Amino acid sequence: MPQICLSHLRVIVLVAALVTAAKAFPGPQDPQPTQATTTQAISFSNGQSLIFYREQKLHAEDLVQRIVSSYKATDPQYKQAQIYYDTAYEKYDAYMAQALLDMTNGKKEDLSAPAADAIGAAKIFNDYVEAQTQTKAVTSDFGTVTQLIEAAVGLYDYFANRSSTKRAAYAKALTPDLTWQKWSAIISPAPPATAATPAATTPPAATNTSKPPKP
Repeated sequence: MPQICLSHLRVIVLVAALVTAAKAFPGPQDPQPTQATTTQAISFSNGQSLIFYREQKLHAEDLVQRIVSSYKATDPQYKQAQIYYDTAYEKYDAYMAQALLDMTNGKKEDLSAPAADAIGAAKIFNDYVEAQTQTKAVTSDFGTVTQLIEAAVGLYDYFANRSSTKRAAYAKALTPDLTWQKWSAIISPAPPATAATPAATTPPAATNTSKPPKP
């Protein structure tokens, strides 16, 4: 009888160890939580994906560059476009921050209002740039409020069964790739990091080995 109980105990310990290991390491469907892989690798069950967010960000940056290439910073069109962008940037990132927070905390909130604010401000910026540059991009808008809400739901559901530690790691990795940049960062991107140049060293002074003349 004691041997049977000991066997059962060993099985319980083994199962517990396997469960712990499964939670600690990503499953085969999960990329590692790094900015370089997550956006392209994650698709949601409702048909949305992180690429939807990424395309919106790239479209916004393309609109900024079209204004910069068409007007001077002192032109009224440039200044007005920047005002519209700053508003859209603020509204969109407020929505994105809430979506990532919901994912991290495992608590789903109603994102209808922030999604509507984000899309509304983004469309105002989009329409103004297209009117002032008289050109139309391949992606001519930022989608719909429904699409933005569905993307947040897909993001939440995808990570719902992950551990809180893993959800936090993914949120941190996704933030720089999904949130918009400030206007100044788009028009003047930070240069890539380079290796530090070794400081120049001054060669030692030459030693005079010649003997002074005899008096």
